[in-house]
Amino acid sequence: MRKTLLAGVLAIFVAGPVAAQEVQPVVHDGSRSINFTFNGLGSFGLAGTGVNGGLGMSFFRSRDRAIRLGLQMGYDRSTSPWNGVGAGSDGLSTSWRLGVGADLLRYKDAMSGRVRPYIGVGVSIATASSDQKPAVSDNAPDGTLIETKNSNANDGLTIGTRGILGAEFFIFPEVSISAEYTLNLVSYTRRADMGTSYKNLPEVTTKRGSALTVLGFGAGGAMVHIYF
Repeated sequence: MRKTLLAGVLAIFVAGPVAAQEVQPVVHDGSRSINFTFNGLGSFGLAGTGVNGGLGMSFFRSRDRAIRLGLQMGYDRSTSPWNGVGAGSDGLSTSWRLGVGADLLRYKDAMSGRVRPYIGVGVSIATASSDQKPAVSDNAPDGTLIETKNSNANDGLTIGTRGILGAEFFIFPEVSISAEYTLNLVSYTRRADMGTSYKNLPEVTTKRGSALTVLGFGAGGAMVHIYF
């Protein structure tokens, strides 16, 4: 029994590399792929990963050159219950992010055939907004803070360029996964004005200006590709 089990295990280990060598990517001039992004990859400079995912497509001009378009979105929501004396309102914090981007990628076939390293450059535009309402007593005096809008550093409109370095690994001829790192080359953020509201008082608007970043930190993550 043990010999049979050992033989089966050895057969799996031997057959694995042989099967792996038979995987030939179906990438050619005119190929397209649907891309599913996970946690961080292609985040377009957006911090935070609440409900955060990406969807995109790649269009191959040749086997080693592609244009990649992507959509990234994120949404966070959290509550803080009122636990004070007497009646009160629960707190609520929300933020959302939306970004689109386009990349030019150059691929190189590795010796295994199923591994394709690549480099590239990309541009993106993203918008973000946030809203925080603290838990507050119904008997709070006038002038109590009740809401703050656009207080996060990335709230507003961001336009950026980035460098891309990654590698794609084919599981099947039509399905692959990739790992990628992006470096923000230049990004410009026009920050949204912050609005602060107080009980029974007019909203106060605070101008927040803009920010320019050169060679900022990038993001890493994973992506699944389905070719057709």
